[in-house]
Amino acid sequence: EGIGGLLAHLANNLKSAIHLSAQVHSIYRKQGAFEVESSKGRISAKDVVVAVPPQLYRSIGVYGLLPKNVSDEFDLIRPGNVIKTILVFPKPWWRESGLTGRSISSYGQFNATVDSSPEDGSLGVLTLFSTSMSGVLLSKTESESERIALALKWLESFKTGPIPEPLFAKSVNWNAEPFSQGGYSAVRTLGSKMSIAELFQSRDGLHFAGTESATEWRSFMEGALQSSERVVEVIHKSHSKELSK
Repeated sequence: EGIGGLLAHLANNLKSAIHLSAQVHSIYRKQGAFEVESSKGRISAKDVVVAVPPQLYRSIGVYGLLPKNVSDEFDLIRPGNVIKTILVFPKPWWRESGLTGRSISSYGQFNATVDSSPEDGSLGVLTLFSTSMSGVLLSKTESESERIALALKWLESFKTGPIPEPLFAKSVNWNAEPFSQGGYSAVRTLGSKMSIAELFQSRDGLHFAGTESATEWRSFMEGALQSSERVVEVIHKSHSKELSK
């Protein structure tokens, strides 16, 4: 489950047009086009869609393509603070105690849980969230195995009896991921002047996508989809005008 299957389906028809594991080092203009330098070579393009978190724009040269007042606005964006821990058990044992698996807390290293089990109950999946200050507190524990141990210990505080040994466990500190530096979405801080639509507008073939650039459902998957539809429409209209000349 998850979006892996969806991404594989969307990528299937593109096949060799996708360059996987090709880290982008820089984007710059050259003779009316864009040059994209990556770990797998250089690509020339008339249009570039930047769909990475805004906190990465500076490191890949996007700031050099923008007016200073716009790049100053991007400097006011801060990455979200998220650590997500997933525990997979043989069954959703908490239901036997009449519990929903959902919880919310205003303090501590974990501030929410969600029952993410399959509908048929063949496995018990608990997703634990550590966001905002909870993420700050838990990020002090750098070891993934230690974070998982803390999560299991925290579940014991609900007094449901012994916590079964998980079949699988994963704890991802999105703040430590080099290609996101935070999750799930970057946020604008005080002092921002431009509207989202104005800040992320297309500029001479440079386009922005990603949930931060959405005007609806920003910070959600739906926002990412809305942003992509907007960019595709802008590029399509631009090319259609040129073909009609």
